[in-house]
Amino acid sequence: MPLPTLNSLFYDAQLVCQLWPAGPISPQQHSDTQLALRLLGADALQSEDPVLLRIEAKLDVCLAWLGRDSHTSRPSRWCRVGLEQFAWASQPEDQDGPALLEVYPSVDCPLPLTLAVSIQRQPDGHTLATLSPALDEQSASWWSRLVFQQHRRQRSRA
Repeated sequence: MPLPTLNSLFYDAQLVCQLWPAGPISPQQHSDTQLALRLLGADALQSEDPVLLRIEAKLDVCLAWLGRDSHTSRPSRWCRVGLEQFAWASQPEDQDGPALLEVYPSVDCPLPLTLAVSIQRQPDGHTLATLSPALDEQSASWWSRLVFQQHRRQRSRA
């Protein structure tokens, strides 16, 4: 069953992602999300030395990751990832309403993004998660860079 079309450009990937009950994002989750987005979107930063910025972002992520378990041992699923939405084949635990989505959007980054989302189970057997609230301006810039790069890579292989 193909994944549904999203409201923006998107890419498909097998990702580790999990829904958690709605609640406030902890300071640690917020910090991890910001570090991960900074690493994943580092190419988009304007600087005299973008290579140095990317190395600095990778170092920050490595330091934050020390002592944590690896997400590579967790189950993954096929997801469609867009600028403001995610979609996947519905799971029994997916419930409509607000939730937190923990997702590892790239093998290049060992830290998860924790995002507040609104969940809607679709009649066609898919779950649609929409960012709610939207990302702040800087995070959205980093995120859109990653989604665009992955979208472009997938389309060039098709």
